[in-house]
Amino acid sequence: MSRPTYTVKPGIRPKPGKIAGSVPDQRVDQEERLRLTQYSMDHFPESAIWTDMEARILYVNDATCDMLGYTRDELLAMSVSDIAPNYSRDRFAAFIQSIQERKALTFESEHVTKSGRRIPVEVTTHYQKYGAQEYIISFSRDISGRKQVEDTLRKNEKFLNHIFNSFQDGIGILDKDLNIVRVNRIMENWHPYMMPLQGKKCYHAFHCRDKPCEVCPSLRAMKLKTMQSEIVPLHGEHGEQKGWLEIYSFPLLDDRGDLTGVIEHVRDITARKRAEDALEETKTRAELYLDLMSHDINNMNHAGIGFLELLLDSPRLDRQERMLLHKAIDSLEGSTRIIRNVRKLQMAQSGEMRSHKVDVGQVLDEVKSHYAGTRGEALVDYDRPAGCEVMANELLFDVFSNLVGNAIKHSAEKGRPVVKVRAGRSAEGGRVYCRITVEDDGPGVPDEMKDKIFGRLRRGETKAGGKGLGLYLVKYLVESYGGKVWVEDRVSGDHTRGARFVVMIPAAEPEAAPDVPG
Repeated sequence: MSRPTYTVKPGIRPKPGKIAGSVPDQRVDQEERLRLTQYSMDHFPESAIWTDMEARILYVNDATCDMLGYTRDELLAMSVSDIAPNYSRDRFAAFIQSIQERKALTFESEHVTKSGRRIPVEVTTHYQKYGAQEYIISFSRDISGRKQVEDTLRKNEKFLNHIFNSFQDGIGILDKDLNIVRVNRIMENWHPYMMPLQGKKCYHAFHCRDKPCEVCPSLRAMKLKTMQSEIVPLHGEHGEQKGWLEIYSFPLLDDRGDLTGVIEHVRDITARKRAEDALEETKTRAELYLDLMSHDINNMNHAGIGFLELLLDSPRLDRQERMLLHKAIDSLEGSTRIIRNVRKLQMAQSGEMRSHKVDVGQVLDEVKSHYAGTRGEALVDYDRPAGCEVMANELLFDVFSNLVGNAIKHSAEKGRPVVKVRAGRSAEGGRVYCRITVEDDGPGVPDEMKDKIFGRLRRGETKAGGKGLGLYLVKYLVESYGGKVWVEDRVSGDHTRGARFVVMIPAAEPEAAPDVPG
């Protein structure tokens, strides 16, 4: 059976202004309109193809020829499967049944050009019955550009999804009504019993509640349009708490600044909370032990010292017995001093004591008075400096008391202790400091011990028995004031001729000042 073909031959163009009157005139007018219709179809900018019910091509327009690269005669000798390989005979038969039932269909397909290039197309088809004949009228649009955009969007979505799921913290997106729009895998791993999470209320899916949480950071973020955070419990399947989460909520705004939802950045801080709880428990226990030392053991030391001093009043004691009693008293006083230093170190570390302007000269006067008349008749050679103030606290006294006491103890090996204290202002690195030196003529500090003696429970390799937290406390306090401390030889290059401890603390009101001679 030969197929009918439909082509348009050039005809007479409609004549503008022609008046339809007689029957012959009306017939001419109808023919002109028919030619105009056929001309418009031929030159329609989108591909138009007519086929019969056996998929044979009956008509194509110019756009079809241009898109596929065939001539009209070549296409009229082809069938649908020649230009759309996806439509085999069986598939076309199913298509015919569907189009007869629905009358019109829009779908995506591919056309193959004469050169073999595949073109993605969107096809709109219509079923037409004219007399006894049935036809499929199809209009095809090249959607290569749209497909490229969709492919780019797909790749971007895949890339963003990879980033979204690569976070080791939970990421969730909520709409304005607290409905879950999207979450990453971490969030899904935390709440597997609530899957799928999308579409559920966050307070129900995450916290097993039937209403929003009282301290919801996301509600605050949407209300204030700023980032909000909160630490909340991590709940299990039956509402039991199994950990802690830290939530950072960021409001989502559109181009006009209108709120559209919120992003939640969620971090599992269970391990951190447990560590903090353990630290708090340890701190509480340490404070208990410190209170025990500061009160009970300290009181026992004082009582022991009192009894020993009473015993020293006995006239029946010989010289050796009195020496042993003095050593026992020194040991108890040393224990009391360690307890006092521990307590002061704890006060400094806890921030109980606020910094304020302190006159270094006044503090050194108090230290000198404290050591006046000490055993061995120590001489503290000191002249009070003028205008030397620093930002410190009451524990500054302990800094210099420790240094002077340490110097007296080590100088006693050579007879009458002589401790030289000097203080003044010193400029260094564009900043003004109060520079205080404490030096003695004792056995000194070897070079290999100069850094170590400031460590905890360290003492220099000297004959004097040093122990406790004295120099460690000095270093900690001086550095807490923004200063520094070190030890050097009193006589450069010969540590055996005594030590000089140097303390540098920033002056409270910096001003130009000459260096203080050692």
